[in-house]
Amino acid sequence: MEDIAELERVQTKLAEKHDRYLNDISKTGRDLYNVTQDQLNNLYTQRSNEIEALTRRRQEMAEQIGISGYGNYVQWNDRD
Repeated sequence: MEDIAELERVQTKLAEKHDRYLNDISKTGRDLYNVTQDQLNNLYTQRSNEIEALTRRRQEMAEQIGISGYGNYVQWNDRD
């Protein structure tokens, strides 16, 4: 799994590249489209990784409550 922080750094670089392309008159619509597609692909990957991490955290929390023996005394509200 890719590091979420690294994906965010990549997204920042892509956003900067997108801004440069908007100001560069020599760039074509296709160049801008390609950068936008790269941004979208990166965002989808980030979302997928964050969902996976959240799922693992939920499983770990459920396991910890079960292992500790306090399952009858603990209430955990998970809000998305």
